[in-house]
Amino acid sequence: MADTAGLNGGPVAEDNIINRRGNEGIYQSCVNLKKRLAEVPDFEPYLQEMEEEDRVQGTADPVASLWNFLRRGYPLLAIYNASLPNEPLEVDTTKVPEARRPKAATFKFLQAAIQELAFPQQDCFLITDLYGENTIGFTKVIKMVNRVLDILEMQGQLNKPSDTGIAAPATGRKLTKREHILKELLETERDYVHHLQNLQALKKELEDTGALTGDASHQIFLNLNNLLDFAQRFLIRLEQHYALPEERQNWGDLFTAQEDAFRQYEPFIANQLRCDQTCQKEWEKIRSAPRSLDLQQMVAQQATLNGFFVKPFQRLTKYPLMLSVRTPQHYNLSKC
Repeated sequence: MADTAGLNGGPVAEDNIINRRGNEGIYQSCVNLKKRLAEVPDFEPYLQEMEEEDRVQGTADPVASLWNFLRRGYPLLAIYNASLPNEPLEVDTTKVPEARRPKAATFKFLQAAIQELAFPQQDCFLITDLYGENTIGFTKVIKMVNRVLDILEMQGQLNKPSDTGIAAPATGRKLTKREHILKELLETERDYVHHLQNLQALKKELEDTGALTGDASHQIFLNLNNLLDFAQRFLIRLEQHYALPEERQNWGDLFTAQEDAFRQYEPFIANQLRCDQTCQKEWEKIRSAPRSLDLQQMVAQQATLNGFFVKPFQRLTKYPLMLSVRTPQHYNLSKC
């Protein structure tokens, strides 16, 4: 089924959520967050420490870099303390063992966000989101830290970013066919991950509202969480590879290195028939449960929701087409 075609209701409107372009991925979110952290007063020593550790360990991944950095806990205290609270947050080192101090600092940050900054508890990440290994959880961390920075910005507590006055030169050069393909590969991968995130948000909503039992939810969504985690990690690798000079790119190797991980698709795609049957059986509960407008739009008709469930299959079948396209110079992306 095409992305924009309904099964029973005709074409899906262009402004439908299923056609909406994705937001920045976790890779770009981390790049932007690191830039924002440079605006936090007295935060420079933390950034220098992070850069030094990245240099020593040879870390080129901004996601892994920021994730390890925030796990120390103390940077979170520094971010909150930039709001100039009456009682700055700190960890009592005489009472808390060294090994437990990062999580103790993280807990104080979360507690202060709820009690002093009036964060709804459902908008806060969990300790396991930061110290676990799932990218879905870390996405919650990024969102919450950005929200605290938004508050600091509204309070006028952030330093203005320095302006070098140097604008990036505009080359005006047209992209080659190869460059167009790679650009499309990256942009559509961002969109695809965004659609999986929407599907995961619907899953959570249906479970939180009690619209679906655990068994029914599993029959519909199966291993969606694992699939989304892999898709986000793979997007990070695509972003990293895209940033390399052309002579260092080898897109075929990038895909074959993930051969085993791509098996996350198998159970999800094989579950399509059972998913459709369960959706039909539970449709009235599904349709009436969502509270947000976007999720209501996802379940406005079964064709729209079905469109989300077939996206993994559509995406998987599109990779070989992109990688095998030859340019006029006889490039084969799977070998370059």
